[in-house]
Amino acid sequence: MAKLKKPINSNDQDDSNDYSPLPAGWYDVEIEQAELRQSNSGDYDAVNVTFLVVGPTHAGRLLWNWFNYSSDIPENQRDDKMKKAIQIGRSELNRMCRAVGLNGELEDTDDLTGKILKVKVAIDKKDSEKNAVKGYKPSDGAATQGPSSRKTDTGKPPWM
Repeated sequence: MAKLKKPINSNDQDDSNDYSPLPAGWYDVEIEQAELRQSNSGDYDAVNVTFLVVGPTHAGRLLWNWFNYSSDIPENQRDDKMKKAIQIGRSELNRMCRAVGLNGELEDTDDLTGKILKVKVAIDKKDSEKNAVKGYKPSDGAATQGPSSRKTDTGKPPWM
């Protein structure tokens, strides 16, 4: 058994965190994190991106997208499904890069972190309790570029 240094009173906690899907539409977001990952199957190399919503509503909420961009499996051994997944992943990653002004080659996912753009959010067709990011375009400049303070519409960080 481990004794807490400071007791937690569940009556003092704010239960207002909303994990329901965001309404469909365009949102200003900041790329909070972009990291290289490998799919659970090990077949794909991917970029996993965490977006922080900064406006116009739902500030502080998070969205995620996964971009399959490569595979260690030789191209002549890839089935059509794998080829299509990589084609879509690379195309979407390219669209996102262009939306944040990164033209040419992306060599480091850190080049994405802190960038502001607009993403088109939809309700996931397979799971109505989740969102799906369906489009990217440059921000109109309403949101400021740079590291976020992760504050919500109430001015509090989302974890408070």
